[in-house]
Amino acid sequence: MLISPLNGFFRYWSGLHFNPRLPPHESYRQLRMVYGWHARSPKYRFTWIAYQNALAEELTVLFGKIWDLEPWRKLCSAVGINPPPNTCEDGIWATRGLFVNIIDLIHWARTGGCNGDVATWSTKSDLWRYSIQTDKIFERDMTARDRHNVVLQHLTHCMMQC
Repeated sequence: MLISPLNGFFRYWSGLHFNPRLPPHESYRQLRMVYGWHARSPKYRFTWIAYQNALAEELTVLFGKIWDLEPWRKLCSAVGINPPPNTCEDGIWATRGLFVNIIDLIHWARTGGCNGDVATWSTKSDLWRYSIQTDKIFERDMTARDRHNVVLQHLTHCMMQC
């Protein structure tokens, strides 16, 4: 994957030796170390927001923009749900109540799933604890640009409802 929102974001920074096979959170950690940004600095906050936007755009590229069966099949495959759904509604029901780390999901898709299934949690607090412990944070609010990303909408909706 040469051209992608995440690759573009990380390649913008000439001081970073970017490896697209690394999980996104590790690349961001390296970027922060290379440039020495402190968590409260304006540069860090600006870059953090741009990184979060790149993550959301990457998810749209990897899992589709439209109400289509393929994103649901891909999501079910990522979390180990078999057989794949036959309809979008089947995909929604199959993944209902599952909590998935967005960064793990992106890394799974970027590497072709070579590291096995994406872990899921049955509670939001378990996912939150994992995300904090591993520094795999996706804290972006949904925007108008996200309305066509059915996977992101579904996962975000599940997190808000449960």
